Amino acid sequence: MRNNAAARKLCAPSVCSAGGAWDGCRRLSRQRWHRRFLVPEGVFMKIVNALKLSAAAALLVLGASASAQSSSYTPGTVWTLSNIKVEPGQFEAYLDFLDKTWKKGNDYGVQQGYVVSYHVFAVNNSRSGEPDLILAIESKDYLTTAQQLEMQKKFEAFMAMDAHKLDAASGERKVLRKLDGSMELQELKLK
Repeated sequence: MRNNAAARKLCAPSVCSAGGAWDGCRRLSRQRWHRRFLVPEGVFMKIVNALKLSAAAALLVLGASASAQSSSYTPGTVWTLSNIKVEPGQFEAYLDFLDKTWKKGNDYGVQQGYVVSYHVFAVNNSRSGEPDLILAIESKDYLTTAQQLEMQKKFEAFMAMDAHKLDAASGERKVLRKLDGSMELQELKLK
């Protein structure tokens, strides 16, 4: 306790929480909030910690929503790219297959709404290890397993072939081409 005249002026009896007597008076800025309002210290700390956690949670929620709103892109369509290495002397025969069967299947996909577009790209001046052709199929979105199975059943009925026959036909095309990997991409549309 301070016991001089200057300190007594800072803490007038009307401000003092100890009934106006100098002995129990402290400046309000030095008093602890929980003592001023007679809240036990343990309960006070729980309240303070709860308030801190609430404030932190509010900042996280506001920060997440603000960052989601400020994104500079939206997800777009999904692309599947297949790298094709055409066997020597089979380029025209393989393009005949693409023009008839592959195109027919993708036109059906467009009609059903699964395929947005499809393209055949030639790789000009391909280097060793690079494909000769890239087959690109653009889809609206990723499919769930249930959607894939539904689409497969419809496609098999349309092509008049079951999964075994479609797989065997793919194997027969190995004399025309080698499937040299594939890639799946998703377009990011800038705002």
